[in-house]
Amino acid sequence: MMGRPLLFALISLCAAPVWAEKPASDEGRIVFEQKFNWHDSLGSGEYVWGREEYLAMDGSEGKIQCSRLLKERITDRKGRVEFSVRLARGKIYGISFYDSEDRKVLDCRIERSGQVRFSDGDSFVDAGVAIGSAGVWADWSKTHTLGFGQIDFSAKTFVFTFDEKSMVDMPLSASATNVARVELRTLIVEKGTLIWLDSFRQLEEPNVTVDSESFNQYWVPCSGIPRGMPGEKWQDIRYRPKDYKWLEVGTTYGAVYVRFTDRPVKKGVLELEMITDNIEAETQLNLGEYQKRSEYSIGVRDEVPGGAWRINVGIFAERWIPFKDWEADSVVSIRKPFGHGVPFDNASTPVADKIYKLQIAWDAGTQTHRIWIDGVAQLWKGSVDIPMLYDLKEGVDMIMIHPGNLNPDLGPYLYSRWGNIKVVSHDQE
Repeated sequence: MMGRPLLFALISLCAAPVWAEKPASDEGRIVFEQKFNWHDSLGSGEYVWGREEYLAMDGSEGKIQCSRLLKERITDRKGRVEFSVRLARGKIYGISFYDSEDRKVLDCRIERSGQVRFSDGDSFVDAGVAIGSAGVWADWSKTHTLGFGQIDFSAKTFVFTFDEKSMVDMPLSASATNVARVELRTLIVEKGTLIWLDSFRQLEEPNVTVDSESFNQYWVPCSGIPRGMPGEKWQDIRYRPKDYKWLEVGTTYGAVYVRFTDRPVKKGVLELEMITDNIEAETQLNLGEYQKRSEYSIGVRDEVPGGAWRINVGIFAERWIPFKDWEADSVVSIRKPFGHGVPFDNASTPVADKIYKLQIAWDAGTQTHRIWIDGVAQLWKGSVDIPMLYDLKEGVDMIMIHPGNLNPDLGPYLYSRWGNIKVVSHDQE
């Protein structure tokens, strides 16, 4: 009798392949690439990545402490860092620089009055400039560009630029030989304490860009639905940048999505890395084509959009599944009332807190896709070519992350992390 591994191999060879043995993610045209380069060390504030093309940080309920590693350490007067930022006025904020030993080198404080001050290690020195209003009735500041450069480590001074103004001989707060990390902070917990970061740049004189970042992709955290309303199982979801690599997502049952292009990709490859802390629950990744109107409920808030459920993969009740062809469990419990999707034929048992690399290749022409978990092509019902959950009409333009407890009314708060996301298009121009 033919063994199962040999049988699966023969079936895979006989199937009409849409892709080579491995996805061609190193070819084609990159249409989307997302790295979460920041780290929130407290977990008490609220973040929205890409809202109105800002990294929005809300310190209303807990302090913000968000940092970024420099691509290259600043060791001489040539290095420079710039932030373009808006702030809610009347609050207190901080900007700090740290060296490679994690010692604070530069300590900037923005007062309720808007005045910008720097610590010399003993007291704060006024820089002579202040955050300005965006308008007569505005509680927001205008967008200011704050620059920190020409650092003289021996003299413990630097040049501070505020929009078009320059202030020389501003003090460092401690002796150091380099700068390795920068940090944005809120120094109080008050309603409306907000930082909206427009862009970050690291430069080397005369004006060479070493690194830069903007936030033009909006990762939408779907709002929870109130009790008694259709779709009430959906709960609020929160996320934060973690460990300079991840988007850490937390919820009991929720979703966050990004519409990454306005030109849907008919044939393409997605790759990313993910971790989940709970393999008994649901940690789902899905690709879709965005529709403002949802097929599943009447919109009462910014909820899960339509068109999301086209290609699906993830962990559900301790199985890797493509979320197709549901079966009843042999034992039904209040915590696992929904059965499970038919799992992959050859997937290993998932492990909590393990980094997995997922790759998905799809083709709207054949309405099929292939999935790799840690480089292993997944077989489903004996084939590597898996039908779409629902047909793609145009192509993929949306990524959605959906963690949740199998019974949304029970179970713990769930955490998962997602990073190193890239989408490559193989469409003809």
